Amino acid sequence: MQVSEIFPAVERVLGQRVLQTQTYADHSSRLVCRVATSTGSFAVKADGQAATFTLEAQAALHLKALGFPVEEPVALEEGPPALLVLPWIGGEGLTSSSPKVHAIRAGQVLARLHLHTGHRPPPEHQSWGQWMGGWTQHALHYWVQTGRAPQDAADQVSRWFDRLRPLFEGRGEQLILFDGRPEHFIWTPSGDVHLIDVAELRSGDGVMDLALMALHVPTQWPQVLQGYGVLGEVGQVLLPFYVFLRALAAAEWDEQRLGGQRRDAYLSIATSSLP
Repeated sequence: MQVSEIFPAVERVLGQRVLQTQTYADHSSRLVCRVATSTGSFAVKADGQAATFTLEAQAALHLKALGFPVEEPVALEEGPPALLVLPWIGGEGLTSSSPKVHAIRAGQVLARLHLHTGHRPPPEHQSWGQWMGGWTQHALHYWVQTGRAPQDAADQVSRWFDRLRPLFEGRGEQLILFDGRPEHFIWTPSGDVHLIDVAELRSGDGVMDLALMALHVPTQWPQVLQGYGVLGEVGQVLLPFYVFLRALAAAEWDEQRLGGQRRDAYLSIATSSLP
């Protein structure tokens, strides 16, 4: 999909002429770019399939209503092509070199988020434990087929999941970002934090959100936890398992969508996460 293909739709919904563009992601049917007009800049997402961004728009409005720092959509068109226009938020995502106060603030945002009850259940109305069981089997199958899994990985992971199975009961009701990677916490030059890419907002276990922080910015993990507060005994037990699952998911995504340069690093993290 080319930027020029969506110009007419963008100019129509904004009622302004596009003066400049910068592309951030350009896949076969998905485009993410920044467009500048005479009145400001906007983030534009376009997809060849219809209704691709409906959940993201709904999630942004839900978070905004709860008082979280999310920008309301300027325009949403079901398509095809689907189109989502948001105010552009300039700034930097959380990284290992970010000021520690940013990681503390991210932990505080997650702590406040997890006080709310989720609104979107796991796929096919499974329980959280059922979803984690299916996810574990998928992740294990992927890991083994890479040829990088330990020889007894299947037995190790099966025994690990069986020990954790009772702990999943009664969990999975919190509001979580699910795809709350560090780069989705944007700090503006004025020092404000904004959340972006919130399409995966759902019901789940808040420790899963924390696992993404521990996986992607491990040097900032103590500060994230400082901002978050007490994790709890069960949370401490489940955290390594969620890091394990998300490491394998990141490896698979990197291999399939990003060229695979970081795949083996994520696979190594999965190995080191085993009990």
